[in-house]
Order: sequence, then C-alpha cells, then structure tokens
Amino acid sequence: MPQFWEYWERAKGLDPSRQFRLFEEMVQKPNAAVYEGAFHGAPKPPSEFVPKTLAQVPELETRMGELSRKLAADLPSELDAFRKAFPKFRCTVPVYFLFSGGAFDGATRDVSGKTALLFGLDVIARLNEELSPLVVHELFHVYHGEAVSEDPETIAWGLWQEGLATYVSRKLNPNVAEQAVCCLPEIDAVKAELPRISTELLAALDSKDRKTYARFFLGGQEFDIPARPENIVAGAGAKVFQQFFCEAFLDPGDGVLVFSPYFPTFVPNIERRGARAVLAPLKQANGFRPTVADVERFLKDDPSPRAVFLNSPHNPTGGVATKEDLKRIADLVRGRDVAVFSDEPYCHMVWRGSHHSILSEPGMLAQCVGAYTSRMLNSRRTSGSVRPASGGRLSRRRTMSCSPCSHARPAAT
Repeated sequence: MPQFWEYWERAKGLDPSRQFRLFEEMVQKPNAAVYEGAFHGAPKPPSEFVPKTLAQVPELETRMGELSRKLAADLPSELDAFRKAFPKFRCTVPVYFLFSGGAFDGATRDVSGKTALLFGLDVIARLNEELSPLVVHELFHVYHGEAVSEDPETIAWGLWQEGLATYVSRKLNPNVAEQAVCCLPEIDAVKAELPRISTELLAALDSKDRKTYARFFLGGQEFDIPARPENIVAGAGAKVFQQFFCEAFLDPGDGVLVFSPYFPTFVPNIERRGARAVLAPLKQANGFRPTVADVERFLKDDPSPRAVFLNSPHNPTGGVATKEDLKRIADLVRGRDVAVFSDEPYCHMVWRGSHHSILSEPGMLAQCVGAYTSRMLNSRRTSGSVRPASGGRLSRRRTMSCSPCSHARPAAT
C-alpha cells in the first residue's frame, strides 16, 4: 500500500480521468503482475470501474490506513490459529494488501504463475467488515484449492465453495455475529430481499454464465451504481422523491433544467418551491435524448443554475440516454453546486441497447437522487430512491427524508 498512498497524495483533487491515468502510472504498472491477477476476469476494463472507486477514497482513506496496519499486525496470529484447526495447511502463498478498485474484499488470484492471497482494503473499508472472519474465509479458499485440482464452472460449485468457507469462518469465529461473518449489514431491507435472492440463486445452480456468477458472488451492482445501504430509501411511488428532491435542494429563484416534453409533476414540484423550470426540447433527430449542449448552455447562461432533471428511459417519448450522453453531462455538472434528479422508473424496459444511469459516473452519487419503480408490487405502488448519504456534497441543504410504507422495498441496490 505505500505506493498507493504516495499516489493518492498526488491524485487528490484531480478530475477522474487524470486520477486514473496517474493510478496506472504510479500503482498499476509498477505492480503489473499483481494487478493483472487482481483484475483478471473483471466484467469490464479497469478504466470503467477504477475511477468510480477512486471517487470513494476520500471517505475511506482513514479506515483503509487502519486496516492496512491491523492486517499486517494480526496476520501472523491468524495464520497460527488457522494451522491449529487445519494442521496440514502450510500457506506458502504470498499475501498482498492493495487498492482493488472495488473488485473484491478478499480473493485468491494467479500472480506470476502462482496462487496469491489478495485483500482489497477499499472494499473491506466500504463494507466495514470484520477482519478475522474475512481472513479465515480466504485462507480456507487457499486450503481448499490445494485439495481440488479443477473447479467446475457452475453456480452450484461457487455456492459450495463460498458456503463451505463461510461455515469454517463461522466455526473459527464463534464470538462474531453471523451477519458479520456473512458480510451482511443489519438492515431490514436486506433481510427482506434474501428469500427472493435465494429463489433466484437456486434456479441458476447449473448456470455457467459469468455475469450471473458475478451478480451472486462478486458483489455485482445493478447499472454499476456504487450504492450502499445508507443510500437507499423506499417510498410509495417515485413522485414523492420528486417532491423531496425539490424541498431539499431548491430555493426561490433557482433555475432547474427540464427536458420537454416532461412528466406532469416535474414543473409543479419545482414551482411550489418558487424555483424556475428552464425548458429544453427533446428532438426526434437526436432520438429524444438529452442534449449535452443544452446542459452546457443552462450552466453558463442561467443566473442561478441549481438542478437538472433527467428522465431515461423517457416518458412519454421512449428516448434512452446513452452512456456517453450521461458521461458528458456528468463531466459538466461534477463539482458544481448543482443537483441532478435522475428519474429512472422504466430502467428494465429498454428493448434496444442498455439502460445507463448518471449515478454510476465517478463522484455523481454525491450529487444525484435516482428514482425507480420498475419492481413495484401489483396493486401496491412502491418505489426506491438512491440518494447521497449523510455528509455527501448536497447534504448541507435541507435533509431529505420520508416514511417508507410498510410493504415497500428498495427497487435499486
């Protein structure tokens, strides 16, 4: 980790693209073999996921430093305790503590042709994991790997591997809560989702699809939004989040860019705060997608630009913003005192191409509120919102809160 901290002192305050280029130069290339193993099998190139994780480092760096020191101090005693339980274990593998770019908390990877044990301090810090259960879990993977010559590439085998390592970790850490051993936060919404996830997992046991595997075992995040439990709010329909957004972030006289045509409640919610809706037309020639030039003009010419309303997939035109559209808009808005309301209720209804969210762009979770309803229950209007956690860039304004209905569950995780 010393190279990473040296890099971070130089990278603070740089824009995401320059941070990533410097990361490649100062961290990834000097440790090419380690990072080749660390990023092997990643569903996307590092240029797409590392910048998003670097944006989270300011809030994680203190915890990451503490973890690095604690792991270095505790690892010898953890190894001794594991050898007592498994006397045949020799653990000749090298161990690395590193910034994993959000790829894993702990993992066994091939480094220069040999198995190595890697700990991603950024993920451990973000999940606030207990170290001892995690170390035992990963050590058992090494021990198990010594006894198995070849892994079947099925979900069932992955479930067996992870389940057995979790069982051993639980047995060797009897005083640690089961939730902590399983890396599950104590949140009712998470518990409520477990039956559904279990059903879907059992239906996919014979699958060899890597994306399916990543979803269940690699912490896959839908639409690559780096949301954590504290970012999720459930409510009775998405319209309440429009209102909460306006109440929290708008003052009289503020300008709000709205692409037209627009959902009927956008403008009334803006005007009830005394703010101004600044309309920009969506054009068929551009596929009814938001135009970056309109955002740039709004930020430059409006006397008090305060917010941008995005709606993709769009109601009523059906236009779908591309990843490039959203990246360019994010680059314009990032770091300004401007909030984005990203209305994405039809995110699972894209029939050509894929849905993308501006919340997935580096640093934008701190400036955005996203609203989702595509997983609502029949006859029960439920929704989920992803928004900045306490301490985020926008949280210095009025606090946004709501009282979730009893049957609601998060629609975006």
